[in-house]
Amino acid sequence: MSDIGNNYSSPEKPASETVKNVQDNVSSAREVAGEDLALIRSDLAKLSDTVASMVSHQAEAARSTASTLYSGGRETLGVARVELQEMIERSPIAAIAAAFGAGLVIGMLNRSR
Repeated sequence: MSDIGNNYSSPEKPASETVKNVQDNVSSAREVAGEDLALIRSDLAKLSDTVASMVSHQAEAARSTASTLYSGGRETLGVARVELQEMIERSPIAAIAAAFGAGLVIGMLNRSR
């Protein structure tokens, strides 16, 4: 027979001793469960801090990348605008013809819808 059976159902032990053993075991189990719960809470707090830190770093990296792309795009559009102005000043008739042709194509595309 196992030890558990001997602790709780032995005919030699009085019922009060058996109850005491059960109470001691329950108390010990509560302590262990409490310690385990404290460890789980501690681990969850550490995990939460780690995830928050990772998200913060990723957000900063994304912000930096977006800022760099925005600055580059803005610079490229500025250069394109200046080049277009210079091209229009060099040959205004060709620019008018190109604008007319582009408008005609866009108009035809919209008409087919």
